[in-house]
Amino acid sequence: MPASTPWWSTPSTAAPRPGRRPTLGPAGAIVVLVLSGATMADPLPTLTRTGNAAGSYAMHGAPYGIDRGTCDRGQLSRDMANDLRQTNVKTTRNTSSADSNGNVLVNAAVGRSMDAIDQACISRILEYAPDRAAVRWYGAPHGRYGGPAFAVTPLRTFERDGLYCRDFQTVGTINGETEQSYVTACRMPDSVWRTAS
Repeated sequence: MPASTPWWSTPSTAAPRPGRRPTLGPAGAIVVLVLSGATMADPLPTLTRTGNAAGSYAMHGAPYGIDRGTCDRGQLSRDMANDLRQTNVKTTRNTSSADSNGNVLVNAAVGRSMDAIDQACISRILEYAPDRAAVRWYGAPHGRYGGPAFAVTPLRTFERDGLYCRDFQTVGTINGETEQSYVTACRMPDSVWRTAS
């Protein structure tokens, strides 16, 4: 194959030259970035100092699997239970579709099928997920179809009256029926997300 042949015209069965690994090159890297949905507006991973003598840093992703496009209900419910034990707050099982702060973020048919853990997932998604990154999970199993399936996608982030706000879409599949809702929520000074009026 002549050296002037571009990489995209190379047959897929062509083997690289001996002793050389195949690379995508700059054009291939751009294609991969575009197809993966990465944008310049996506936040960089959080770096924190590990405290060792070498001065290295550790990367931490978003909690509860949000950076992987899911919400880990099990871990979130354990953390919520630990928070309640540490603060010595006695509560009964909350079935009113409120997050750990008692805040209802999604109402309508989708919200009525959510429990406190699902609403807490939405709070964490609003806190950690980048715009246009869908996060999906299954709710607590009940009924003939098992647990409901939820997908939350933050659509845009903006500032209103000094507060960070986000428009987001929630899609829920409950008992085989799909319902959608569009909501705007703002992060209050006490770090709690509340629906905007």
